[in-house]
Formats: sequence, structure tokens, C-alpha cells
Amino acid sequence: MTSAPQSRAEREHPVTSPLHPPTPPRLPQLPALTGVRFAAALLVVCFHTRTTLEGQIPGGLMSFIESGQIGVTFFFILSGFILTYTYATPEGSLKTSRRSFWLARLARIYPVYLLGLLLSAPYFLLPVLHRWPTTTEWVTALLSPTLLQAWLPQTACVWNCPGWSLSAEAFFYALFPLILGLGIWRSARGRSLRWTGLLLWGLTLTPPLLYFLLSPRPLPAESLVADTFYYGPLFRLPEFLLGMLVGTRFLSGRISSSRQASGWAAAALAGAAVIMVYAHLFMPGFIRNALIVPVLALLVWSLAHGRGWVARAFAWPPLVLLGEASYSLYILHVPVYLWLSSVWRRLLPGTPLDHTFFLVYLVILIALSVLTYQVLERPAQRYLRRRWAGSTLTPS
Repeated sequence: MTSAPQSRAEREHPVTSPLHPPTPPRLPQLPALTGVRFAAALLVVCFHTRTTLEGQIPGGLMSFIESGQIGVTFFFILSGFILTYTYATPEGSLKTSRRSFWLARLARIYPVYLLGLLLSAPYFLLPVLHRWPTTTEWVTALLSPTLLQAWLPQTACVWNCPGWSLSAEAFFYALFPLILGLGIWRSARGRSLRWTGLLLWGLTLTPPLLYFLLSPRPLPAESLVADTFYYGPLFRLPEFLLGMLVGTRFLSGRISSSRQASGWAAAALAGAAVIMVYAHLFMPGFIRNALIVPVLALLVWSLAHGRGWVARAFAWPPLVLLGEASYSLYILHVPVYLWLSSVWRRLLPGTPLDHTFFLVYLVILIALSVLTYQVLERPAQRYLRRRWAGSTLTPS
């Protein structure tokens, strides 16, 4: 496949997952994975703002959107893949020092994460101005700035809810060099790799499935146990590990046929769509998230090859640009929604937050995410890298 000419930005900042660093220039770029990041982030945005679309779009599309939290599951798998692709040697060891790796991760995620906290701070703090904060609010105030909020389901989604996934990612980052050091990925080849993948899927699926089967009916609308399965970093770790396994498989062998690559990618997209549209009829969201994991892993693996019409579609340059800004879009979409809805109600009293509001919101959000990527995300990352360790933060 003939790739599109690269811009200077693409050469300096090749494909990443929304939560991960630029790929070193010597590695082949994976633009389809950049483009699909935007699709996954947009899915999460639609999920969190779906009340603006209720009754105004077809039922099948609304069912698809109501499964939008699956976008976060995709990001966890993609995270493991990209880190393995970027930082693992062919022998399965880390290309750089652990300290450099951890500082690089912090430089990559924290500036925009902090911006999200600051923008949503008024909506977190205003309710407690006229009363004493609850214990949950005190704990949230302590845990969220330190990326620890997801370890308590009560605090995971209180202060800028999308940030909970960064709390889980921080845990994955902490473990990644240690997991590589175990050497299990060096021996994961062929049949053993497939069995390891099935084991990881089983670890993802078993806890929520047992809860679903053993819980009284009807299922409670809110459940601390279900929230623990969804937010808990330990319960989401197998998704990240599966991404690492897929990255190992990708490094050890590639698809040679464009038709085969497109076939697998199309099958993965179709399978994901079927699960997202129909599985809600008979299972809750935390089961759907686990059920779809192998389908999303297949999608990552097939798109990474960059071959065939599906990969070319996701590698469309405008989509790649939006994919590069998708981390900012993901972190900022809730505070932007809160601020814009407040302005909307003040300027247009009595006007509902409907599909018109959603379109205005989406245009503003995308523009702000691209601006944040250019003005804050990239410059802050370069500054922190220079300040902390210079070039030692990039794999050598």
C-alpha cells in the first residue's frame, strides 16, 4: 500500500494510542490505529451525552451509542499493544530504563489530565460551598490529582469522570516494565499464545459473569460490586495484558495479504457492531465490555498491518489528525459539555439540550481538542521531557 505523504507533525509524532507516547521515528508508523482512536473516543463522547439524542435518532443507532463505554475497553487493549510495539525489544525486554519509561508516561498524560481536572473543578467544588464535604468528596479530592481514584468505585467517576481510565492506565504503566521483565511474552508463540489470550479473556469475563448469574433479579440499578468490576484497575488489567499479547504477536509475524487483513478488520468491526446493538437486550453493560474484548483485540491486530481498504479508510489524513487529538477530546469532553450546557441554558432559556445542541457541542469540542493538542499537549510533553531527562525518555 502506498502511504500518504507525511507532514512534519506526523514524522515527529507518529501513531500512538490516546494514552501513549509518540512512536520512535525508526519504527514503521501505524496510521490506521491513529484514525480508529478518534472513532473510539467519539463513541465515548456520544455515550456520555446520549440524552441529547434520545428520541431523535434511529433505535439501532441509539443502542449502538448506549454501548459506547466499550470505547474505553478498546483503549485499554490498544494501550498494551502500542506500549509493546514501542518499548519492547524482540527479546521481550524494555528498550529504555524504567525511570525513563515512567517519566515519559507522566509527561504524556498528565498535562491534559490536569487541564481536565481544572476545567471541571467548579462543578466538583460548587456543591460543597454551602455545606461540609462528604467523606467521598474529601477522598475524591485527594485521589483524583494523584491518579488513584479508580481504586475506589465510589470516587472513580466524581471529578471529571473520564479521568478514571487514566487512573487504571497509571497502574498499567507502573506494571508494564515489570511484566516485560517476567519474560512470559518471549515464550508466547503459536498455540501457547492463543491459550494465553483465552486465559486473559477468561479473567476479564469470569468475575462479571459470575456476578450476573448469581445476583438476584432484577439486577439493582446501582451496584458497588458491578462498579468495582468496571472501574477497578485489577479487573481491567487483563484487557491491557491482552493488548500486550497482540503486540507480541504482531512483532513476531505480519499478514502478507491485503485481502486477509481487510477481511479480519471487517469481521471485527461487524462483530463489534452486532454486540453493541443487540447484546443490551439480554445482558448489562459490564458483561458486554468483557464479551467484546477478543473482537477488539482482533481489530487492533488487523488494523496495525495497515493493509486493505479498512486500514486505508482509518488512515485518511484528516482522521489521523483527529486521532492525534483524541486524547484531549476524551479528557475534555465532560467539562466542555458542562460549561457549554450552562452557557446554552443562560443564553437560550427554555431551549432543550437536543440534537442541535449536540452538533454545536461536537464542533466546539473537536476544535478545542485539536487546539489543545497543538498548544498544550505536544509542547508540555516536549518541555517535561527536556526538563526531566532530555532525550533519555525516548527508547534508544
